Amino acid sequence: MRDTPTFRDDRLFIVGCDDTYAPDQYFALFKLTRVHVHVVPTPNGTSTAQAVLERVLRAAKEANLESDDEIWMVLDTDHSIKGTHIASFNAALTLAEQKA
Repeated sequence: MRDTPTFRDDRLFIVGCDDTYAPDQYFALFKLTRVHVHVVPTPNGTSTAQAVLERVLRAAKEANLESDDEIWMVLDTDHSIKGTHIASFNAALTLAEQKA
């Protein structure tokens, strides 16, 4: 995931999002040599919190993480915290907290 030579103090951020297109636009703005942001792709139809968590954990497992690297989930809660979606949203957050 790191395409350029790394420095001793560089950091990797693995970011999982529930949006298909916007994350690349948001994170493309970061042009820092010591911070690498890898946005995990979001295929259409896999935007639930649980699907995002599964993708970001899979990407983290494949990466060679160091102690100061971080894993992030970026979620839009407009629909996820209403009705029947709240249970799966909360379950994903609980599992993410357990994995931290």
